[in-house]
Amino acid sequence: MQRIAAQQLRARRQSVVNEVKQAYYDILKPRSSLRATKDSIAYYTDLDREVAENYRQQTVLEYQLLEVESRLAATSIRRAISTITPAMAAMTTPGNAIARLLSAYSCVTVISWETSRPA
Repeated sequence: MQRIAAQQLRARRQSVVNEVKQAYYDILKPRSSLRATKDSIAYYTDLDREVAENYRQQTVLEYQLLEVESRLAATSIRRAISTITPAMAAMTTPGNAIARLLSAYSCVTVISWETSRPA
């Protein structure tokens, strides 16, 4: 009986560890996405500055300038949306999930101590 309880406990611990890892990675995903978007905005800002200067010197066409400006605007909008809604929700939800999982793990530890204690 104790052997079965120990196996169940080990399985539960492994399940909690896997859930915590998944929640941690879920937190990192939006952050890396935001970082990539910030890098894209920096890139398009620099490119816009260069293309605008080349446009003033008449070495590029107006459509090229407009294309860079539209990409910069689209990336900025994408960042604003991802910052305000899904990224914040994704960062909050897994954090709460980790707290719940750690709470569950402490219950597992208590159960472990209770089942391994001599009668």
